[in-house]
Amino acid sequence: MNSNPIKNSKLNKKDNMKIFISGEIEKDMYEQFRIARNLVLSELEKIQLEVEDVLEISFYIFLLKGFETIPRKRYAKKQKRLEIEVVLLHDEFKISDEQQRINIMKQSIINSISDYNNKNITQTSIDLIKSEFAKML
Repeated sequence: MNSNPIKNSKLNKKDNMKIFISGEIEKDMYEQFRIARNLVLSELEKIQLEVEDVLEISFYIFLLKGFETIPRKRYAKKQKRLEIEVVLLHDEFKISDEQQRINIMKQSIINSISDYNNKNITQTSIDLIKSEFAKML
């Protein structure tokens, strides 16, 4: 029998969910956003989470003066990736200190997952992601 153990081990290996945070950021807030994003992302990456129907979550954050939109949420079924837009209020973020900015970002991310609904993802998976993310508060 000609079997490749490396190939077989890759098939059986479960990876933790990948999490990305990017966005459109007002120039005057970029450095504050970057610091908060990096700290939040480092906390999210510590979460050991395996959800069969979600392999990646990509948060796209808008932090722009006077910007209003209804954040979109979509599921890329082939990649098993959640793509979620999050709007942070520029003025609130600007007047906040570093810890408040981190908390604003964390809470906004958790809220964006809390009301997520998609026929391709089980509610159990969404609830698990939400509960694990909520632990970072």
